[in-house]
Amino acid sequence: MTAEVKAQSSSEILLQETGVLETGDASLSSSGILYDEYTFEGSAGIPIRINWSSEEFPANLILLDSGYSILAIIAANGELIQEAGDSAIQNLETRPTATGASAGFSLSQPGMYRVIIAAPDAASDGQYSLSVVTETAP
Repeated sequence: MTAEVKAQSSSEILLQETGVLETGDASLSSSGILYDEYTFEGSAGIPIRINWSSEEFPANLILLDSGYSILAIIAANGELIQEAGDSAIQNLETRPTATGASAGFSLSQPGMYRVIIAAPDAASDGQYSLSVVTETAP
């Protein structure tokens, strides 16, 4: 009998949250759209995957750098709404999941990054989950 050894990737959880968008949370300007903001430390060239979902509302994701410049806006269905024109994020791919979306990419610069979970409109709120994970070869 021979044992088969498969290369395994190792992952590091940079951020894992279960949150609730509710009255009293921060809101976008005068629109009243609720959002929660989180930060994570990213390394250059390391693949990152962000997963977010909600069974209560279609959660959108906004990825920002430490200076609040928008790197990407991704809709709850995985559709890329806006991407930065520079090369701050590389190889961005998005896809829908059963109750949310997922985005994979690499960062060109190390540093602090911000992730915002936002409701699609002022009438939407509820619970959501968010994770930011790195994956590196063994």
